[in-house]
Amino acid sequence: PLRPRDVAVDVALFSAFALHHSLLARFSWGARVSRLLGPHLERSAYVWVASLMLIGVCALWRPLPGVAWEVTGAGAWLMRAMLVAGLWLTLRSAAVIDIWDLAGVRAAPDGESGTVAAGTPGSASGLGTWTFRTDGPYGWVRHPIYSGWFLIVFSVTPMTTTRLVFAVVSCVYV
Repeated sequence: PLRPRDVAVDVALFSAFALHHSLLARFSWGARVSRLLGPHLERSAYVWVASLMLIGVCALWRPLPGVAWEVTGAGAWLMRAMLVAGLWLTLRSAAVIDIWDLAGVRAAPDGESGTVAAGTPGSASGLGTWTFRTDGPYGWVRHPIYSGWFLIVFSVTPMTTTRLVFAVVSCVYV
């Protein structure tokens, strides 16, 4: 039987990650981190903390009994193809917006700050400049990274109850 307490713990774990991921990405929090660590470390600190929190969520996630669905035969190959398509879409879309800058690991050129004011042209951390492209994945769908994530988390077989709760909770957040 499904254990509501374990589902509640899993939702709370993901909510803690989501709270950090959403609130600390706001400019006012970024400015505080920038003052504390320096502008060149702001994006990296955010990414590392978010990554460590996601690892914690996965490590502490409570397993739930049961299988929601299991696809076999040709359907299983279709599921795998959708999973690979989701991985490709996510990685390709991240690369379009500079995956190294997105991850917070690109070094700032001498004399440049890692922060950028809201509405200022530039990359996520303000390092360099970029032009938003509407070709490739961003020409097909408004949020290709999110679309890729949906494919990744739902294109698994067997879909255990544990995986299903993670997929639903993460997609509701997205």
